[in-house]
Amino acid sequence: MVDSPVGSGGAPDIIVRADEVGIIRFVSSTCAALLGYEPGELVGKLGIDYVHPDDQARFLENTLSVFQADPPNSERRVHRYLHKDGSWVWLRGNPKVLAVPGQRSKELLNFLEPVSEEEALRALAG
Repeated sequence: MVDSPVGSGGAPDIIVRADEVGIIRFVSSTCAALLGYEPGELVGKLGIDYVHPDDQARFLENTLSVFQADPPNSERRVHRYLHKDGSWVWLRGNPKVLAVPGQRSKELLNFLEPVSEEEALRALAG
């Protein structure tokens, strides 16, 4: 496992919109610069499939809590995401729930910012 040394030094956020099931409905073009994927490669896929296996339980817990209007401490919303080259990139999420006009379903709008491994580990430690 290789963790990318991406830091939060001015890199743009990735904007992701996903449905309640976790299927990616939109991803900004900044994804190509940070994760190596073109948006069309991710739209229609499950977001959790790109989260490190060791982070998936926390990712699901955090996502569920946002839909339940009980978001966890934002510092703990750091996860490793799979780069197209096989490495892992630490990103911190800032999710919001969106109501879908004319539907009962909701969507998640997330702004993912790159953080260093050291910053992510400090956040997870508490």
